[in-house]
Amino acid sequence: MADEEVVIVEEDEGESPVSLPDSETAATEESGEDKSKLKKKMLLFGFPALLLAILGIASAIFFLTKSNNKPVEVNTSEAPEIKPGKKPKITAPELERLIEKAKALYDSGDKESALRLFGEISIYSESVSNYNLGVAKMGEGDYKGALEYFKNSIKNSDNELPSAINSAVCMLKLNDKKSAREYIALARASLPKYVASPLYSYYYSLINYYDDNYYEALSAVSAPTGKFFKNESNEIAKRAYLLFDDGSDMLEILKKEKNKDYLAIGFLEARDARYKEAIDAFEAARKYEDKRLKAVMAEALVYLKAKMPSQAAAMLKEGMLISEKDAAGVFDIKISLKERAFESDKIQEKLLNEFLLNPKNAASVIFYYAPYKVFNPNKTVSSIKKGEAGLMVDDIRAGAAYLENAAKQSRINADMIRGIEYGLSGRVYLANKVFKSLEPKFPTHAVLLYNLGLTYAQSGDFKEANRYFVKAYNFDPKNYEAGIFAIITAKIMGTPYDRIRESLEADLFGSSNFSNKAEYAAMFSFALDNAVASIDWLNNAPKKNAMSLAIGTLISAKLDKRNSAITNAKALQEMLPKDIVAAGLYLFVKNSGENVKFFARETQEYLNKKEYDVNSIFYGPDIAKDMYVSLHRVSGLLMRAKEAYEQRLKIENNDRAQLLKGYATTLMYLKMFKEANDAYAKVIFDIDYVNANTLFMAGASSIASARSSSAISFFELAKMYDPTNVESVYALGLLYLEASNLNQSATQFKNIKGMFESEFFDFDIR
Repeated sequence: MADEEVVIVEEDEGESPVSLPDSETAATEESGEDKSKLKKKMLLFGFPALLLAILGIASAIFFLTKSNNKPVEVNTSEAPEIKPGKKPKITAPELERLIEKAKALYDSGDKESALRLFGEISIYSESVSNYNLGVAKMGEGDYKGALEYFKNSIKNSDNELPSAINSAVCMLKLNDKKSAREYIALARASLPKYVASPLYSYYYSLINYYDDNYYEALSAVSAPTGKFFKNESNEIAKRAYLLFDDGSDMLEILKKEKNKDYLAIGFLEARDARYKEAIDAFEAARKYEDKRLKAVMAEALVYLKAKMPSQAAAMLKEGMLISEKDAAGVFDIKISLKERAFESDKIQEKLLNEFLLNPKNAASVIFYYAPYKVFNPNKTVSSIKKGEAGLMVDDIRAGAAYLENAAKQSRINADMIRGIEYGLSGRVYLANKVFKSLEPKFPTHAVLLYNLGLTYAQSGDFKEANRYFVKAYNFDPKNYEAGIFAIITAKIMGTPYDRIRESLEADLFGSSNFSNKAEYAAMFSFALDNAVASIDWLNNAPKKNAMSLAIGTLISAKLDKRNSAITNAKALQEMLPKDIVAAGLYLFVKNSGENVKFFARETQEYLNKKEYDVNSIFYGPDIAKDMYVSLHRVSGLLMRAKEAYEQRLKIENNDRAQLLKGYATTLMYLKMFKEANDAYAKVIFDIDYVNANTLFMAGASSIASARSSSAISFFELAKMYDPTNVESVYALGLLYLEASNLNQSATQFKNIKGMFESEFFDFDIR
């Protein structure tokens, strides 16, 4: 331990004679697979915090003290005169003073003079010079050159321990882990020489840190044998805590430091979901010019995690003003689906509590049981789920005479009959095609427009449905279903409906009387979220058809009148024993508030009987497909649903649109995202059957399949079809942020008002 006072040059509390490499080359590289796993746990801000917390750690004593960047003059005459033939002598304080001069030169940027002075110092003390020249070479990034000097220092048996540690660091930088281990072993072997030194605990912590003994390293840091190297010891502690995924202890260290690293503090606060504290820390970091951009971009990401996308947009814009090019490269993010988004586990309780109360589901139930119409405004043809107008529930032929008679009334009826027959037999896609083909010939025909709107509503395209329902009502204000359905779809789309509402109010609550007025009024009140106004109709009016029973079930559920909901749902199921939507509604309301395990078992028993009509499931309205998939999720039989779709796809070559949508939905919940994406692509590109929900699901499956560019295209189209779907807008914001298109990303997030938490999407820092 000779000349320790010369080797360790100190000012106040001193600086370290060894270097900690950055996290990429040392703190993670040599620790192997275990540390890789820990690193993955730092999902949001752990890894950036690690980098920022240790960034800029100096290589050695000569580079730790902050430089004043002023030229330093060295009076070389202070050095003792060297007489020929004699070995020079110098006292430790004199040698130390020369080393300080060389250090000052190096700090001021005059590296050439510093190295020349080190060469002169070597005349007096070869071992000290070798060591410090090695440190100087490390500071330049010349690890091979530094290694040679450290080897000479070790060879002279002076400064063996710090030289061995620095040699290990050089080897790690050169990616020679085996040699690094050997030098750490050498340092450990020389450690007993320093047992009486106040630096013993510091050396001990370094050796154990590089030997992957992090608990030992922390123990040494926690019980120092001297007052020196507090900053460096803190760095060891911070790294070790991060490797243990212990951000709390590291945060405590950072908060106690005199010169606080607010960026690192912000990252750690954010990682533990303390978003307000993180934002406060980043606000403090923004006061420093060199940290401002990184703090602003970090704050943008925290605002997204804190469910405040519009504030995130403002931060992204600010970052672009500082430097759009640099801002785009500060953080790389990766968008992903949330684990719970398509999770089938524990789905029973969610479906029981939320299915009927979801506005889109409730609307879809109404549209499912809504009647198609023929030209005579006083007559309606019910769907296959109803028994009106002479049509039996499962027998279209029983109503053939009625349809034939209706067809004779006009040419438009004759053409519409084909579409109605498709609709009644659960072929909603084919019905839509027929009605759509007739529209150019009869663009003002209210009944045709209503039927076309109904097929769009049943297939989940509420934007197009709203357009045709509004047209139908404008051409025939006595078509009350069209007016009410226009309001329902407008509410889903977030578009105005005041004029239609005022017109309907005048008719439905005026003095005039007409058939089914009370039922229309109840539907109107339900559409406006005023279910209380429907209580009198709910309690007293007879419900003779499937649609009135469905409305009664929905209103009862909305008012939390469980017995009434069960009564109406049971009557609906008895009326339509082969209808899976009716069966699902009854299972939901009957088991609401009860044991979910019993609900799952009862659902499984129902599915095993296979007494439901498959046409409506495979080809009919979306709600039938959604109910079928949901019930299979509840009962744990989702693979059976997948197999059923696959068997039908093998034999169906004509009407595949709804079939592929159901198949893709099943694949999504089985987390077979690539296969689901392929199925949605066929619906969109091969069949050209596009609506907002299909495009949204295609985008979600693209994200899960790592097809970000395709996802952007799908979500942009989805936003065109349904601009009110905030999930699509949020997904686009993340996708553009992932692609470093900050302007587009900020534009998307700016359009999301208030607090918003995505049900489907999240992001991580890469």
